[in-house]
Amino acid sequence: MAGDPEGLLRAELLSAAVVTAHNHVLRRWLRNETGSPEKDFERAMDVALENFTRGTEAETTVVVFHSSAGVDAVVARLHRILFTEAESAMD
Repeated sequence: MAGDPEGLLRAELLSAAVVTAHNHVLRRWLRNETGSPEKDFERAMDVALENFTRGTEAETTVVVFHSSAGVDAVVARLHRILFTEAESAMD
């Protein structure tokens, strides 16, 4: 969103969408309305990000999260995810 005159607004809207999607899934999980919160969370993030990635040339979306895993473990996991998706897209 760098260079976009509305970039700061778009960044705040994106942040709000991500938090809202997360809280939606969290509430469903706490009410025992879902048996697959991880899958629901992935779908919620896809929906939340749709409006911000449609028609763009962006290839990667990065979401920052807190984890008790070390940095190396998180980077390794992200690397596997990114390259698995890239390989799948090429098939």
